[in-house]
Amino acid sequence: MTEERYCKRCGKMTSFRNSNRKRRNGNGHHIYEFAIFKCPMDHTWNKPMGIYAVSGTRSTDRQTEAKAPALSFWEPSDAGVIDVADCRSEGIETVTITLVGGSGSMRMDQFLTGRLQGVSRSQVAQWIGSERVLLDGSICEKSTRVRCGQTIVLYL
Repeated sequence: MTEERYCKRCGKMTSFRNSNRKRRNGNGHHIYEFAIFKCPMDHTWNKPMGIYAVSGTRSTDRQTEAKAPALSFWEPSDAGVIDVADCRSEGIETVTITLVGGSGSMRMDQFLTGRLQGVSRSQVAQWIGSERVLLDGSICEKSTRVRCGQTIVLYL
């Protein structure tokens, strides 16, 4: 995929090609995701892809989920990636991901596989099938498209 835009370093309009790499930044409240594009001179442009708010709860009961304290469990170096083993060792049983910005959509299983460390796509599909993943409070399919403004709840 290429996009025509002005390259500040080249000083002219040029085609930027998708490098198939992503960059994620976190500031403690949100995770910002960018696709990295490059011009023919190898200058980069970061195309905004999405803004995500991620929170975890320490809860043993789904009914008391709202009362559980929020726990921030990402660092700027690995922003956007949730280590399921770390969550379990910390006693986190519920992970809530709120998509607060960005454009486009992605399949639920692909989205979660890209953000859950140590979990395979087939395991994510199994969780979705056993109703351990909710989208906006409803049961979803692995092929369901997730978009800006939606909230995913994952019961570990």
